[in-house]
Amino acid sequence: MCGIAGILSYRNSAPPVDQEELVTIRDHMALRGPDGAGLWISADKRVGFAHRRLAIIDLSNGGDQPMHTPDRRLSIVFNGEIYNYLAIRKQLEAKGHVFRSSSDTEVLLYAYLEYGEAMVGHLRGMYAFAIWRESDRSLFLARDPFGIKPLYYSDNGYSFRFASQVKALLTSKAISTEPDPAGHVGFFLWGSVPEPHTLYESIKCLPAGTTLTIKQDKSAQVNRFFDLPDEFNAFSDAPINRHPDLQHEIYELMRDSVQHHLVADVPVGIFLSSGIDSATITALASEICKDTLNAVTLGFEEYRNSALDETQLAAKLANAYGVQQNTAWMNKDHFAANVQRIFDAMDQPTIDGVNTYLVSQVAAQAGMKVALSGLGGDELFGSYPSFKDVPYSVSRLSGISRIPGLGRGFRAVTSPLLHKFTSPKYAGLLEYGGSYEGAYLLRRGLYMPWELLDVLEPEMVKEGWARLQPIAQLTQSIPRRGTPFSKVAALELSWYMRNQLLRDSDWAGMAHSLEIRLPMVDIDLFRKLGPFAAGSLPPGKADLANACLGKSANALIERKKSGFSVPVDRWIQELALTSGTDRGLRDWAKTVYSKHYLRSPIYAKERVLVFRVGNLGDTLVSLPAIARIREKHPNASLCLLTNHESNASRLISTWSVVKPLGYFDCLIEYKKSKGLISQAVQLLCLSMTLRKFSPQMVYNLAPKRNTWQHRRDSFFFQKVLSIPHFTKNSNFDIPAKDFDGKLQKLEPEWKRLYRIVDEKSLASFKLSVPSAERMRAVEILSSVTNSTDGHLIAIGPGSKMPSKIWLFENFEKLGTDLLATRSDITLVVLGGSEDKSIGDRLRKSWGSRATNLAGELSIYESAAVLEKCDLYIGNDTGTMHLAAMVGTSCVALFSARDYPGLWEPYGENHVVLRKEVQCAGCMLEVCTEKKNMCLAMISVPEAKQAILQMPSLQPGLSKYARLNIAETSLSQS
Repeated sequence: MCGIAGILSYRNSAPPVDQEELVTIRDHMALRGPDGAGLWISADKRVGFAHRRLAIIDLSNGGDQPMHTPDRRLSIVFNGEIYNYLAIRKQLEAKGHVFRSSSDTEVLLYAYLEYGEAMVGHLRGMYAFAIWRESDRSLFLARDPFGIKPLYYSDNGYSFRFASQVKALLTSKAISTEPDPAGHVGFFLWGSVPEPHTLYESIKCLPAGTTLTIKQDKSAQVNRFFDLPDEFNAFSDAPINRHPDLQHEIYELMRDSVQHHLVADVPVGIFLSSGIDSATITALASEICKDTLNAVTLGFEEYRNSALDETQLAAKLANAYGVQQNTAWMNKDHFAANVQRIFDAMDQPTIDGVNTYLVSQVAAQAGMKVALSGLGGDELFGSYPSFKDVPYSVSRLSGISRIPGLGRGFRAVTSPLLHKFTSPKYAGLLEYGGSYEGAYLLRRGLYMPWELLDVLEPEMVKEGWARLQPIAQLTQSIPRRGTPFSKVAALELSWYMRNQLLRDSDWAGMAHSLEIRLPMVDIDLFRKLGPFAAGSLPPGKADLANACLGKSANALIERKKSGFSVPVDRWIQELALTSGTDRGLRDWAKTVYSKHYLRSPIYAKERVLVFRVGNLGDTLVSLPAIARIREKHPNASLCLLTNHESNASRLISTWSVVKPLGYFDCLIEYKKSKGLISQAVQLLCLSMTLRKFSPQMVYNLAPKRNTWQHRRDSFFFQKVLSIPHFTKNSNFDIPAKDFDGKLQKLEPEWKRLYRIVDEKSLASFKLSVPSAERMRAVEILSSVTNSTDGHLIAIGPGSKMPSKIWLFENFEKLGTDLLATRSDITLVVLGGSEDKSIGDRLRKSWGSRATNLAGELSIYESAAVLEKCDLYIGNDTGTMHLAAMVGTSCVALFSARDYPGLWEPYGENHVVLRKEVQCAGCMLEVCTEKKNMCLAMISVPEAKQAILQMPSLQPGLSKYARLNIAETSLSQS
């Protein structure tokens, strides 16, 4: 049992192996191998191996690694034990191979020399190893059939790195920590990270039962030599039914496995609980060993003298088999003293493993270097509840689940209610319970698929689910032929045991330099017992007990199965390690994930809600404030709460504007309601949704409110949702009139919103336009103007409110006069689809130096066009705000509908044309009585003069030409 690492620079352009990096990776695994540290780097520095040794077999220096053949043709680093190495060695010696040590590592070297990659078919044991062959400069990696020993690798296309731990690889500065969404989704789905994924995009797990070969200047090739579904299919082809000698056969097979697992040059101990599996191993080991065996049993103060107390029956078993028992009592305080060490030792996040960590700690303190565990017995002899529950669910629900839409509809209706009273899994019964893969997901899943948005951001869930494809992967894990028993056994072996139990045994044991061996996870035992699983009545735990335990069998059979239980959920709540608001181990899962993987940017340390309603213009003026919120909370989960406008054909939703900017991680929408009952129902539904997000802070960027609205918002966020931090918005105060009767000018909305977020400074902002839309703008505008000194003027003649529209005749005359006055001007009409007809009329009137793009472009395509324009001229509308946000100067035509100053465009270098009238501040959407008198007072000559005086239209290189030159230069560099 050891820790292995290596680096291969397989591309000719890759840098040579960095010795310091390799040593750093190796020594991060010091606890895996405290008995020695080895290092080898080839003469050309293209490959290097490192090793930490826990000496179990051949304690002499002859077992040191990295190990080489005398001619240096082969080099190896190896983690694990080969239990049949003596038999393989005898075969190799018969073929003329000479050995210099008594280690199983050297046997692997010569087995590879003799059999090549087919060597794995000869091995019985747990292993992960790497062999370098100098003759063809190839690296060969292999991992045991069940995945008992871990092996992780990172390949950047030039250099290949591997190690026994993810955290060891992360010590390398050459390895990226970008997240793998599938790993994150997989953890919350199962409580462990399913292979081949890790939390990191650049680090993969070599799957169990596979080999990997990589040669100089060639990409890696992964080959599977052991496949569980195929194994079970083969068992189904030759099933064995129960016969009178079954129990004797079980005894012989189990005794053979235990005997092989006792091979060691150091004493071997046992994890002894009151279960049949550990009792079986204890009984058989005591028959085989001549010396007294030591066993370790854990007791928990919370369980003392209860049905979950393992100690009393374990003591009787130890006495019956002549085993020296060490009983250690644990409690909350012991866990509290070790919890940070547990987080540090945990290589990948898992909701289990605490029990194994604690029992390994006691075993190490008792002087053990090797301990036998009963892990694997439940999978082999079908004692998990899943062996009954999953087939039962499939038999009852398979027909119902085929009805289109029924399961999903049932889940949508019941899920919001069920989670308050019972397990949320019941909501998915009709949707998932009718198939083996779906029923198994319900049985073993931690968070259900529809709950993942409660713990991860939407984009992470979407991409992670697509990569992970859990239902498809589960389906592939099920043998095509076989009994219900064999199907569930294949699922349990492939998922729960492989990704959680085995991995937990590795990191928890290695945290104490303890090798944990698993006689019930053995390839020979599996293949000889497997045909019985395909029979009509597979052997169970009672058969195992009667076969191996003699007089102790009845007491163990009659005892209700409790598993190796640890009161972790109680401890973590009493120690306030979690909120205690979620069911089962879910809170523990979130604690493990957040406390141990804070370096990962995906899990938000804080959750921030931004409340902003409105359409295009309302959204655009809030962007400087929103950008500042993201700057202030770079690692937070940011969620936008906005009114539901995306279904209105003429309006542009807030989300469609902000989503491409990447400020927000998720969206919560609500529909406007009329009537007290509708509003009450709406607020109830909204509060349930917001409670799932659980924000710690709200930025209230809503428009100015009247007193009632302001109090309603404050009560909802602070009293109903109990959000600790709530940035209050300002009430709406009707501006006073000055001495001559004119309304006093208000602070612009964009400035007011920014001040809510940050009162200290006002940072500059410019809307970021995606490169694809910029390229589209160049393509569009190239057909409009090719002149390097020509100036583009954007015209925005439309508005969703008729009271804001300047007359068509005014726009027509203004454009005609501008084109007649300046030969270097081109006019571009922009707007929504409702403005297309007016744009066509204007283009027809203006001639070839004008084009109409209204209704033809997306929001960001319009932004890209506006970015290249020297000026915007038009009504106070969303297009005006879009121009200002990309840094284009505006001559904006304002009605007196709104209060002066409130909706002025962002930034400087703008001219606002607005006439003061007695009815200013009317807030009318349609002005029938006055017939838009305020806008009619703005004359064409006045607008023309303001335009021609704008600095951006002065003679010289146009903005369009300047931007094209800059972008061309950037692309060439």
